[in-house]
Amino acid sequence: MRKIKEEIERNNQNILKRKQIEKDALQVILLENEKKKQKEKEEVELERLEDIKVTKNNIQRIDKQDQERNNLFINKMRKPNPVTHDLIQNVLKEMELKKKFDEEKILQYEAERDKK
Repeated sequence: MRKIKEEIERNNQNILKRKQIEKDALQVILLENEKKKQKEKEEVELERLEDIKVTKNNIQRIDKQDQERNNLFINKMRKPNPVTHDLIQNVLKEMELKKKFDEEKILQYEAERDKK
């Protein structure tokens, strides 16, 4: 009977040891899962920061291209264009001739009016 009690006691101790081992193993797994989650969070944050950096660089590059385009346009507009210059001169001459013609007409009208 004593041997049976000792056997039962050993079996109970073995069961308790197995339960403790399983519990320790589960704790290790839970701790590893927690570390994995934390590492994934950090990686996501690093990726987010890298995306922000890349986006800022792209914005700066696009702003620089826009500024260069604007500068090119401004320089083209400031640079005299012979064809445009000639057209402007012709228009100005025509306007001056029309102005003289109109002034002469006014003078003729006033002269005729004064005669009457």
